[in-house]
Amino acid sequence: MRDGKSFRAKGNQQIKRLIELELVAICNPEFLVAERELTLTEILSFPLIQGTHRRWDQLFEQEGTPKALETLNFNSASLVIDAAINMQGIAIVPLLFVQDDIKAGRLKEVWRDKTPSGEFLFLMWPRNDRPSKPIADLVRWIQAEFDHDI
Repeated sequence: MRDGKSFRAKGNQQIKRLIELELVAICNPEFLVAERELTLTEILSFPLIQGTHRRWDQLFEQEGTPKALETLNFNSASLVIDAAINMQGIAIVPLLFVQDDIKAGRLKEVWRDKTPSGEFLFLMWPRNDRPSKPIADLVRWIQAEFDHDI
């Protein structure tokens, strides 16, 4: 599956890996005024926000850095992003989820994970004996949006 090709999944589904997620730490621009990217050690001094993937916990464990004392945990990425926008702390999320908020100035990137995340965004759709043209067209359009060969 590393080559990004489609394959048949359990439950008669077809699945395609679209992209590897790039993780960034973000916050409200008014929450933190920094003219440079922070180090992980510096980030530890702020309240942290994470979702069910526990990305901060995993990152600090990988780096051998002690876990932050104050971490807000939410069960969805949208709640994590909302908490960051509302100045609750620094969140770690896939860049794909917040790039428009960063461009609009609602969020500011303060750190980027330089190592591959190993996390991917997938597209899944039903595999039918008689392929549906609308589904095939939608799958082709989504794949094209992620710059993949069809």
